[in-house]
Amino acid sequence: MKEAPFSKQQFKMTSKGQIRSMLNSKIVLGTETGKEIIHGSQIYLQYKSHDEPGQYFTQKGKYIHLAFDDSLVLSTADNKLVLQRKNECENGASNQLFIFDENQALISNQGDEMNLELSAATKNKICTYCVTGPEAAQQVCYAESGLDFCASCGPILPGRTNLVRRVKEFSCVMGEAEADPDAPRISSFKFISRPKLKGDCAQTAQTDVQKILDDARESINERPAPIQIKLCKNHHVETTGKHVQVRSWEDLIHAAKRVYNITAKRVYTKSGKIIFNFTQISNHAAKSGNLSLWVSSGEAFSNKEIHKISTKFVKSIDKKTVYSQGPQWKKILITTNRNLTTRTVAIQGRSMAELQFNAVNRLGLHTEVSYFKDVNGKKIANFDDVPVFKDPTEMSLNVLEVHYKFKNTKIKSRVELGEEQQANQPIKKVPVELPPESKSESGTDSSDHDG
Repeated sequence: MKEAPFSKQQFKMTSKGQIRSMLNSKIVLGTETGKEIIHGSQIYLQYKSHDEPGQYFTQKGKYIHLAFDDSLVLSTADNKLVLQRKNECENGASNQLFIFDENQALISNQGDEMNLELSAATKNKICTYCVTGPEAAQQVCYAESGLDFCASCGPILPGRTNLVRRVKEFSCVMGEAEADPDAPRISSFKFISRPKLKGDCAQTAQTDVQKILDDARESINERPAPIQIKLCKNHHVETTGKHVQVRSWEDLIHAAKRVYNITAKRVYTKSGKIIFNFTQISNHAAKSGNLSLWVSSGEAFSNKEIHKISTKFVKSIDKKTVYSQGPQWKKILITTNRNLTTRTVAIQGRSMAELQFNAVNRLGLHTEVSYFKDVNGKKIANFDDVPVFKDPTEMSLNVLEVHYKFKNTKIKSRVELGEEQQANQPIKKVPVELPPESKSESGTDSSDHDG
């Protein structure tokens, strides 16, 4: 019998540390020649050489180290064979574990079930709690303040700069919080609720999944088949309609809102008959096959566009207003003295004369108002200068002060009366008492003078 040739996938670790092809003894695995060997360097098939450090390896357990740099190990990444820094924890790094099987094939990802699932979760940035559940497992941990986060959660936590990376047995607290339906949502990363698939739990999980599929299938079968209709807007011709599919009366109302932005209160057929429920729509669709419906916000049925052609009247109102509202009304708050606690009243008018007249009546003045002043002291004597306020709050912050004149009357204002009273008040003479020392000195001087 002729011996079968070796496969291209069969390799052997030589005594010198080279991973040699069994098909061609001159071909070995190694890094690109003439390039610096660093983390991420890709491994290629190349001719054997005694001077290339990237071709020599040592095997320690399931790790294949680079002899030139023991910190770099053989790994798989993105369907390529590369050199990577050795992970501090074996769990979660199954892509760095290799064996040579009985057929001399080099096989990667040689971890146990927990290692493989942790590696898959970490690679896809999924919290490892979906693999471990509440049970503690040895893995890479990001710890801070007594909280342990997995390799997926820790690096993306915002605002945590004091995280310490270590290897320990734990279960991720973030995944535990996500698994609790009563806990508040505190993260945005992915979490998958993983069923237990060992022993009797596997049968239970299969039953639960099958029930979900059956319920979904029944829900789909119970829903009525969609009906395609041409949805038209009232006062528009049929050719402007849009084709929509509806399964219920609510679908029709939502379609009217989505397509025409109106709240449909009446639905009509092509002949103008009103539709009250979805059963009527189904019956009309079954009879005619092609169904057109008009929706309106409450007005009577019409399938003709109105004001499509501008009439003489329509053209005229484009150039000038049809109705006039007359002079503009203005409303303001006024007071007699802004610096005193005098009452504030509201007045309104269509001219300066009306505002002045209303100010005299509302404030109970005996003379006519000359003008107003705003909070900045600006004089307002014309109606065009009177401000217009949008709301009561703005009006209350801009109270106008009235200024009135005294003609043909002897009535004086409060300010003038106060100034006159202060001017006419007599000056009181207050005696000045001298201190005792001053009195004695003055007595001595007088006695000497008399003598």
